[in-house]
Amino acid sequence: MTQLSILTTAEQKAFDEPPVLTREEQRIYFAITPDVRPTIACITSPVNKAGFILQLGCFRANGRFYVPKMFRHRDVNVVSRLLKLESLKVDEYSETVRLRHRQKIKELLGWQDINPQTRGELIAFCTRYTNDQEYPRNILKQLVDLCWKRQWVIPSYHDFSATIADCFNSAELEVVQSLEKVLNSQQVDHLESLLEPAEDGSLNGSLMQLKRIDQSLKPTDIKRSMKILATFQSHYVALAQAVTALQLSDKATEYYATWLERADHQQLSQLSSRFKTYLHVLAFIKHQFYQRQDHAIDVLLKSVSSAINQSEESR
Repeated sequence: MTQLSILTTAEQKAFDEPPVLTREEQRIYFAITPDVRPTIACITSPVNKAGFILQLGCFRANGRFYVPKMFRHRDVNVVSRLLKLESLKVDEYSETVRLRHRQKIKELLGWQDINPQTRGELIAFCTRYTNDQEYPRNILKQLVDLCWKRQWVIPSYHDFSATIADCFNSAELEVVQSLEKVLNSQQVDHLESLLEPAEDGSLNGSLMQLKRIDQSLKPTDIKRSMKILATFQSHYVALAQAVTALQLSDKATEYYATWLERADHQQLSQLSSRFKTYLHVLAFIKHQFYQRQDHAIDVLLKSVSSAINQSEESR
């Protein structure tokens, strides 16, 4: 199954920590506005009052809650000055009070936790992107944006990463299962013939050595490129029914094709399903066939343009 490392270790740490606020942002986010003033007025303990404002400010800025030990020292100092406290020990802000304050902050700001219903919406939203094999970083950003838009308390990096990985795995499993239904025995034989390793043990020499498109405009090179295009066309025609039935988006096709281009025979043999291997090969053939058609048109236009220029220069 797909394992994802969407962010670097440092980025993951930053994602799960309180935001680093500028002085102006501190002034805005930790402000005691009219809508929260009655609530704060009812809190008698200085520690609890400071804890409430710290939680409120971080949540306004980041849509998340944090335990007291994670509060930034500079933010604690700002709130201490705001409340005119000589000293503030945030570790005295108890768990029971903190959780009660969290609920009050959500009510004041109109936010809610991720529950079974909203998680279903989050997964459905994520699935739309994973079906197209969107980049995981982009999906993470879209999920965070969705939480802000819907006013859902933003989950941790681990929760997001697990959700995205599950959606990728489900999307891939669905495609593989569809492929199992549409491939006939002749198409399977055709794919198997393309998966025979070369003599040096590398992935199919006759196919994989053709992954780079020659940009040369020399007649001999153009002729060779046309022969390669014809080769991919023959493979595409033989497998067109399966390719069409899969209905892969261009981005998904490129994703599976690119993986195959970079893989060696051992990596391919380690895939969990033979049909998963077929999926990569089909995507590679489709991707190459389409790219080479575009390249052939581009070569034609460049050749015509070059011939016209030569003709004009010879006058």
